[in-house]
Amino acid sequence: MTDVKILFIIYIIAVSISILLCLFIMLLIAFTKTLHSPINLLLCNTCLAIIFYFITVMIKIFLFYMQYTYSHWWCRILAYLDSVFLNMIYYSFVIQALSRLFIIVFHRHRHLLKYKFHIILIIFQILISCLISLSILVTEDVVFRSSLICWVPPTKVIHKSYLFISTYFAPVFIVIIVYGIIYYRVIQSSTTVRHSTHITKRDLELIKYILILFIIFILSGVPTLIISIVMAKREVRSRVVYLFPVVSAPFVGIIEKICLIYLNKEIRKETKKLLSQLHLIRRSKYVTVIPSSATRAANIAVH
Repeated sequence: MTDVKILFIIYIIAVSISILLCLFIMLLIAFTKTLHSPINLLLCNTCLAIIFYFITVMIKIFLFYMQYTYSHWWCRILAYLDSVFLNMIYYSFVIQALSRLFIIVFHRHRHLLKYKFHIILIIFQILISCLISLSILVTEDVVFRSSLICWVPPTKVIHKSYLFISTYFAPVFIVIIVYGIIYYRVIQSSTTVRHSTHITKRDLELIKYILILFIIFILSGVPTLIISIVMAKREVRSRVVYLFPVVSAPFVGIIEKICLIYLNKEIRKETKKLLSQLHLIRRSKYVTVIPSSATRAANIAVH
């Protein structure tokens, strides 16, 4: 149980850092007018989904650690919320890709570039996530077990495969297709219109950055996939190994948010500006303290 306690503490620390980074990005976008754009609205949507997901998983880990006993229905609700928020994270990258597709390929259709349409995309993403995860509620595959976390057990191969395909592989497939279309269209247009070269480089750079961030999150599903395959064949007795996929998720979230701040030029620029302002404020306070101290010392010397 000591190993589980250590993992639980590590998980809380990692989740706290990840949530703080998400809140920082959301507040920075909210209070900086230059960052007010539909694509950044979708970034906030991703951050919000990550926060809800980690909070839900933290509740599950806490109940697992404290060995609480509760009903099968409550266990299904926790597993359902877990799946919904996880789907929201991955499908948020899908609507980010679609938004970039509308900006680059269908830019003549102005209604596709407005906030209203992006809000509709977010609502659609939430509905899709809720519908995909309904299988957890309508089946009895998720049951309470004192030594296990509330999720679909790997022994339910069909159900587990469905969730992996709908949660991981489907978003990856859609994003690859969308960015493939964008890449082809940008390359094609750059060969015919010379004055669009600067825009082409900017858009291709942003596509590369978003793909990097998406790949990071896809890699977060690899531990769960491996553990599920192993547990489908034999029982995993080590709780550390059993909890590793859950504990590794917030570290992926931290890496993803750091990459987002570093790779996104607008957010990186505003972050540097904010840090420089904080540094100037701190320096000004330090400078004002020094003269006052020196003045007092001089007065004492005179008297």
